[in-house]
Amino acid sequence: MAEGRPLDVDEATEVARIEGDDVVPSGAAQRALARGQKFGRPQPKEVAAVAWKPCPPEERVPLSEVRIRKTRQCHFKAKEGGKRGCARCGENKGWLGHLGAPKSVNAFGSSANPHAYQGDKERWQNWIIEALEEAGLPKGLGSVYAQITICFGDRTKRDQGNFRAMVEKALGDALQLGGWLKEDDWDRFVVDGPYRADPLSAEPQRFKGENWTEIVLFPEWPRDPAESAGQASLL
Repeated sequence: MAEGRPLDVDEATEVARIEGDDVVPSGAAQRALARGQKFGRPQPKEVAAVAWKPCPPEERVPLSEVRIRKTRQCHFKAKEGGKRGCARCGENKGWLGHLGAPKSVNAFGSSANPHAYQGDKERWQNWIIEALEEAGLPKGLGSVYAQITICFGDRTKRDQGNFRAMVEKALGDALQLGGWLKEDDWDRFVVDGPYRADPLSAEPQRFKGENWTEIVLFPEWPRDPAESAGQASLL
């Protein structure tokens, strides 16, 4: 955060999340972390994968939908002269406040730079893990049906597949890594969308200029004890 400017509530929350994030520091993420240290932030810990265990029937509580949203607080703009950080807010490029609607896969280039892609996926993945932990989503689920809505804040035509890939992949990996799902295969993990929430001709001011991604999850418990080593079908 640029020095001398007080944090509002949302920004303070984002900074706390970054400082407490469990991040797998590799590739682009390492460089982002190194830049973050210049802003006085400690190196985040590595993510420890949580082994999936079916929740015992006697511990199962009624399940309801879980809704999380990532709103972009600042549109990253590179500083002139190759300097690091954002010209608008002063934060490094990897700051979670720069996440909102996902990038197109085209942003990673025709060569599909693995470091840039992995760094971006890790930011999404670790935000999702933290958000689901805060939302209290129980571990040891049998399956998850998810709906994704993306808002770009304009009416520009976009290729759906270019934008769904990052969030869908990060969500599936986060559910498995965090111990919510045993596997993120077709039998346990289904994604509906992404839908668009952008300015409509009838309501031109609605969503104008907004930039966010919302994920709604509908979880289910394993159907029977045998599913500890078996299947939970959503299809």
